[in-house]
Amino acid sequence: MVLVKDVDRAEEVVTYVEGFGTGHRTYGDYGDVIIYNKMGNTADTPIIHRAVLYLEVNPDGESYSCEALRDLPSDKWALSDQMDSWDHLTRAIYIYDYGYRDATVVIDVGDILDAFRTRAPSSGFITRGDHNTWIDQRYHDAYSPVDESWIVGKARGEIPWFGLLKLWFSDTLRSPAPDNSVRNLWISIILIVVTPIILDVILTYRVRKRISRKREAAVRDHDRERREEAAAPSSEEVEEGEPPAPPSDGGSEESSDQPEEIT
Repeated sequence: MVLVKDVDRAEEVVTYVEGFGTGHRTYGDYGDVIIYNKMGNTADTPIIHRAVLYLEVNPDGESYSCEALRDLPSDKWALSDQMDSWDHLTRAIYIYDYGYRDATVVIDVGDILDAFRTRAPSSGFITRGDHNTWIDQRYHDAYSPVDESWIVGKARGEIPWFGLLKLWFSDTLRSPAPDNSVRNLWISIILIVVTPIILDVILTYRVRKRISRKREAAVRDHDRERREEAAAPSSEEVEEGEPPAPPSDGGSEESSDQPEEIT
C-alpha cells in the first residue's frame, strides 16, 4: 500500500548514491523509490523500484557521467576500467554494501551504450528492486535508463510490506524478506484486526455508561416526586378537619351583643 507523490523534474528524485551522502532514506534504505512505466509504455503495469543513480549522457554521445559518484566515499564504489572516472563512464560501475543484504550492485554502462548503437543514448535513472539481484537496465528489453517522462511519481507512505502478502501467495519471493518488513506486516495486520474490536468495546462502554446515567437520573427524579407527594396533605384530610376560626375584629362584635343602656 503506497502513496504516490508527483515528480515534475528529475532533480526532485534523490538517488541511492545521493541519499548515502545526505542521509535521505525511504523504505529502509537510501534514496527514493520511484514508480515508472517500463520504456514509457503506459499499457504495462508500472514498476516500483529504488533509484540507484542518475546517468547523464556526455556531449560525445559515447559515455556517461554521474556527478553524485564524485562525493561517494572511495570504498563504497569502484570502476572496472581504470581509464574511467565519474565524469567519463564507459564500463562497469560497482557499488558495494548495497541494501539490507550488503550486495554489490553492478551497473554495466558498456551494455547500456551498446543498446544505443542505432540511436543516440539518453540520460536517466538506473533502478533496482530492493529484493532483486540485478538492476532493471540489465535486461535486453529495458537497457535504457529511466527517462523522467516515464516516471509516474515517487513512493511515499510507510506500509509497503503489504506487498509481501502477494509475493507469498504467488510464490514469487525469490529471497527472504527483510525482518523489519515481516515484523511491520504482522504488526499492521494485528492492528487492523484488533483496532475495530477495541473501538467497539470503548464505544459500547460509553453508550452503556450514558444509558446508566440517564436511568439513575430518572430513578432519582421518581424518588423525589414520591417524597414530595408523601409530604403534601391529602384533600380528604383538609375537608374533615375543623374550619379555621374567623378573624376577630378588635372587640367590636362583643360590644354589639351588649344591651344598650337607657338613660
